[in-house]
Amino acid sequence: MVKRKELKKTIEDKRIWSNNIWQINYGSVKSFKKEKSNHLFRIVAEKLPIESLSKVKEYLISKDIPRQGIYIAHDSMGYSRYVGLGGIFYRLKTRYQAHPLEIQYYSFYTIPDKVHQRELETLLIRIASPLLEFNSQKKRTTIEVGSVRDYSVGTLFLERKMKKKRVKKIKRNKNY
Repeated sequence: MVKRKELKKTIEDKRIWSNNIWQINYGSVKSFKKEKSNHLFRIVAEKLPIESLSKVKEYLISKDIPRQGIYIAHDSMGYSRYVGLGGIFYRLKTRYQAHPLEIQYYSFYTIPDKVHQRELETLLIRIASPLLEFNSQKKRTTIEVGSVRDYSVGTLFLERKMKKKRVKKIKRNKNY
């Protein structure tokens, strides 16, 4: 495994989108060492302005980069408000149209090995549950546990269950 201090950020295209505050660059993480790395994500984008959605989509199409994955809609303070899985740009556009005043930023992660996408989405939803206003499935805001069926076949688990209380039967008088 390559250590963090052995990594460098390389910007390949500057300003694929910009406004008077932000600019979006495209690049990659490289190693000073010439060893091949096994990575979980194909592309990562975090807290991009929602106004950049169509330009970023066009750019990824031009680079032939997949646009399916896990996406997160954020409010103006950067808090996650929705987590989903699927067609990133269509889903984010739809979510933004439904909540234009709340959603200001977005993040997304594409994962080459799609086997674990649903499990990662479930993990993110469970972690951010109290903040997610627009998710309803898989969300847990109390000590209630989620369903282990949200994970892949073959996943081992430990499950917390409340013990059933033993209730003493009271003999009733038949004269009532």
